[in-house]
Amino acid sequence: MPTTEDLSVVYHQQDTDYYCGAACAQMVLDEIGAGLLPQDDLYNENHSHSTTEPGWATGPDGLQFTMNDRRPASFHNWFALFTLGSEDSISRKICWTIHHYQVAPIALVYGYQHWIVVRGYDASAAPGSSADNSYTITGFEVNNPWPPTPIPAPPPPHSVGDGCGTGGNRGIADEHISYAQWQSTYMTGVPAGH
Repeated sequence: MPTTEDLSVVYHQQDTDYYCGAACAQMVLDEIGAGLLPQDDLYNENHSHSTTEPGWATGPDGLQFTMNDRRPASFHNWFALFTLGSEDSISRKICWTIHHYQVAPIALVYGYQHWIVVRGYDASAAPGSSADNSYTITGFEVNNPWPPTPIPAPPPPHSVGDGCGTGGNRGIADEHISYAQWQSTYMTGVPAGH
């Protein structure tokens, strides 16, 4: 039976060109009850707890550290970093996380260029496990924090009704990405050594 799951994740733009990881952390942490934390603080924690090679604004291990460090006590799960061998495996893990844990995963896309929040999926059925390949994925709902908040104005104090996600230079909240576009443009793989 066709299934659509779309979590309520409030969209916020990234405050700078390189705060995509911090903006994604802000969105997901707010979703799970941590409140709306400042992107500057999240970026600094991400960046200072990463052991990956230089060049990452937000390294995967730094983002994982921040998500676990800032999660509220009422959230009884842990955030894990997954490096899987194929786009299909990663996509199915994303669907399973949304379905089973009811939390939006943060995904690294465009090679290793950008972080986005995957808040929902459309499929022929709900997954039975993270390795279930008996269903067909037809699309994802994403909160892509790009573009950064408009300059020269300072970033807004993020809150309900702050203008983030209203289109144009304020970004698009809850954007639908077809699975074909996801495969060809978004989930293109991280080059070896990164």
